[in-house]
Amino acid sequence: MKCSKCGADLNDGTKFCPHCGNEMGKKKVYACPKCGAMVEEGTPNCEKCGQPFSWNTPAAQQQQQVKGTQQQVRRRKPAYKRWWFWLLMGIATIVVASIIIGVAANSNNNSGGGNTQQTTTTPAKTGYGFRDIVTVGDVQFTLNNALDTKQIGSDLLGYKTDYNFVILSLNIKNNSSKELDVLSGMMKYHIGSSVYETHAAGIYLDDGFYVSKQIGAGMSKTINVVFEIPSEYKSTDYLEVKDSTYSYKSANIYLR
Repeated sequence: MKCSKCGADLNDGTKFCPHCGNEMGKKKVYACPKCGAMVEEGTPNCEKCGQPFSWNTPAAQQQQQVKGTQQQVRRRKPAYKRWWFWLLMGIATIVVASIIIGVAANSNNNSGGGNTQQTTTTPAKTGYGFRDIVTVGDVQFTLNNALDTKQIGSDLLGYKTDYNFVILSLNIKNNSSKELDVLSGMMKYHIGSSVYETHAAGIYLDDGFYVSKQIGAGMSKTINVVFEIPSEYKSTDYLEVKDSTYSYKSANIYLR
């Protein structure tokens, strides 16, 4: 006979195994490793599922393996029952939807087919021109016209130049609630990278301007401003205007 616990060969009638101390007359009950049915030790096959048993291997070890397998199976939940699975699915859905919407919008912008009408935009003006109303801060400027000349005033009371005078008729309106001091630093004439200040010849003109002029709150005046330049004015020349001498706010009025 064999020991039911360690499998050692024993003489018939032995009550206790001399190797492991197992009581030979007492049969133990174990769970079938396949179906879980309870079977007595030494049973060759499970009466429920027919699973064969090898009792040379201790049945307790088989039972322990079955219990471990059952516990492991119980721990493994399907992925779709876990919270992180649905969180990842939600994030993936949002990403895919965003990509689809972006591709569709880009396709509509670039297709130009079907009933979609393509429109073109006109680039914004880089500056103003004659008779445009130009607002800088609380001061409003309007350039009425420009005139080229070599002499301003009479031979006795006036200025004459070997170059060129440009006379700008400029309307200035004070939109503030206090008197405005219009100073020469508020107006500069530009030809390329060259900058020209107001010229004293302006004092010999009707409504001429040179150094300063006062304009009351809510009132406007038209003044003639003179600049001495190398040649007659061109359309690329421009007048830079500011709301005060040291202001960072300015606008360009082109002579076109």
